[in-house]
Amino acid sequence: MAVAGAGLLYGQLHYEIPPEAKPVYGGVNIRAADLRDIDEIPLEQQLAKADATKAKGDKDVFTFFALTDIVISEPADNLPVVLGNLKKNNCTFIISLVDRDGRLMARTLGLPPGKYLPYITLIDQRMPYGEYDRMKLVVSAYDSDTLAYLGSQYTDFRLVIGIENEAGTATPGQ
Repeated sequence: MAVAGAGLLYGQLHYEIPPEAKPVYGGVNIRAADLRDIDEIPLEQQLAKADATKAKGDKDVFTFFALTDIVISEPADNLPVVLGNLKKNNCTFIISLVDRDGRLMARTLGLPPGKYLPYITLIDQRMPYGEYDRMKLVVSAYDSDTLAYLGSQYTDFRLVIGIENEAGTATPGQ
């Protein structure tokens, strides 16, 4: 009985990052026009945002921040994640959004240090309206010079497509 309880607790506390969320990085980065300089956000605010992100995983390898509770009106809308790769990181990120079953819902190209990504886009822009509250935002880090994988972190992610009403349900946006 104790072994079964320990196994259940382990399953609740441990998240196995799916292989799809740790792709091989080939050195291709997000277009510069789609990125912002992280200096637009004061350093103290960057660090506070990183603490608030509550990431798990290889925290000794890199630091990042992101918004993790997003409401959009339509499935084709951009998800304003505002994900930042601090200048002190000597690595490039690839960001993946996965659903509760480990399916890839969004993926970026490389995000270099000293930049932040204002938004990501869903792969399936026809997702049904509703709340998706058991997703994971996975940030995988790669050496910017050798392209070697350095580690990953993940955080819980909640997405609502549609307008949330008082009852907590989502309806099509306006």
